[in-house]
Amino acid sequence: MTKMHKSVRFRFMMTSTFYVVFSLFTLSTLLLAWFTIRNDNDARLISAITELDANYELYIYHHPYDLGDTTWQFIGETCDEKVDYCYQKLEDPKTFFEKTESIAPSMKFSFVLKVTPLNDGLGKINLSLGGVSSTGYEEEIHKIQTAFYYSVDKISYIHGLNETNDIKDTHPITYQSGHFSLNDSDIYELASDIPMHYLYGDSDYVLVYFSFYFDPEIKGVDPYGEPYTDANVFMNQMIEIKHLWMILSKMT
Repeated sequence: MTKMHKSVRFRFMMTSTFYVVFSLFTLSTLLLAWFTIRNDNDARLISAITELDANYELYIYHHPYDLGDTTWQFIGETCDEKVDYCYQKLEDPKTFFEKTESIAPSMKFSFVLKVTPLNDGLGKINLSLGGVSSTGYEEEIHKIQTAFYYSVDKISYIHGLNETNDIKDTHPITYQSGHFSLNDSDIYELASDIPMHYLYGDSDYVLVYFSFYFDPEIKGVDPYGEPYTDANVFMNQMIEIKHLWMILSKMT
């Protein structure tokens, strides 16, 4: 074989190797991009970690002036579409707030989580919030999330067409409330050790009512540390609450 033939063959082999490597790199890049997109689009508001079988649904309460629920009754108060004074099931929610451009102090947003156990095993529910953030603020100290107060309003059980009284203050349940902090990575415990079955009678499912309240008493402070007389520092801001973590585990 002549030197010319060897040179041509060598260049051919190098070119072929380059195209194979390039093709594999391109394919891996496309696969990575596809996975990343799928992963982002697969985001869910409720993340369930469970060792017990259960179904769960989240409902939002519709009030004509966004003042939230004050009666906390589920039976006969649900609707399939947005109607005032009723709870509507959220289908595949990604966040608690779809848009918050028009929020104002004293507004309250009420929700209820319905958990239906699929067996008779004794279990408990722990709930936490996270992914709380603000957009549109000029100074970090004035994030609108710090003006929002989260609370558990009621915990009850349904059997047939009957709903129990509020049992959130009974053993072994604990619950928390408070304002969100400036730190976007903070996790907020909402309620813990909620029995999946009513401990004092029959039940079909458990309801956890909770809300987010735009506290009108939170107004921010000026550069000298003096409190403002209004909440204008929160104008044109938006709040997001992206995670509700639910752990279903056996009672010990």
